[in-house]
Amino acid sequence: MLFDALVDDAAVFPPGNAAMPAAVRNHVRHAGTPCAHVVGRFCCPGTRLPECAAELSGDARLGVSLIVDTHAADLAAMLEFAARSRRPVIQAVEMRLPADDAKLGPAARRLVGTLPDLPAYVEVPRQAGWRNVLDVLASAGRYAKLRTGGPTPDAFPAAAGVAAFIRGCVERSLPFKCTAGLHRALRWQDPTLGWHHGFVNLLGAVHAAVQGGTTGDIVDRLEQTRAEGAVAALPTDDVDVKAVRSAFHGFGSCSVVEPVEDLQRLALI
Repeated sequence: MLFDALVDDAAVFPPGNAAMPAAVRNHVRHAGTPCAHVVGRFCCPGTRLPECAAELSGDARLGVSLIVDTHAADLAAMLEFAARSRRPVIQAVEMRLPADDAKLGPAARRLVGTLPDLPAYVEVPRQAGWRNVLDVLASAGRYAKLRTGGPTPDAFPAAAGVAAFIRGCVERSLPFKCTAGLHRALRWQDPTLGWHHGFVNLLGAVHAAVQGGTTGDIVDRLEQTRAEGAVAALPTDDVDVKAVRSAFHGFGSCSVVEPVEDLQRLALI
């Protein structure tokens, strides 16, 4: 239950950049493995929906989280294409606020007004006013998204920043997901990019937050590098597991195999 649909399959995104045929084929193959329960939706850029649909034949269907990779105004056309093709089944939408918009609160309100009646995640920029975005999303019944990595060191937020985001979401009863840099279970250091967050650490950090822990408690769990400590911080009873996963919906990863292998190494699945 704790790891159900935890990892959204973002194989076609950097740094994996898988070709669409291989990405769709592998996603379908994952569904037939003993670890199928760990795999969530297939993340597909809106501009590549036709490619995705072309890989599905007959009655084949694919649960998709639609990543709007152009402009919000293009979302309606993307959804219309998916409805016509009936093969990529859009189960969620993910969008980001304009990077150059200094007034995040009003920008978030405008964006929320364009969203369909689907689960929708809005990426929250790491800049002044980000808490205003959380307020808007919470009041609109939408979800938040945090980018936890990327191609450069500054794309990886510090543990204190992640902790503040987690606590801000939990305090507002605002579910969230993460994307990028979370393909390993435990916190680790890359010689070029620096510290990467671990998704098991993140689950433990959310557990601390839903239990009313301080920001310091959340940071401690995010910065844990010992497997024993990170695993011990995970929720174990059904009530706590449900609370954690209701708050943290999961994360996108360009590799589904690596998170699964890490969970197996830690004897968690």
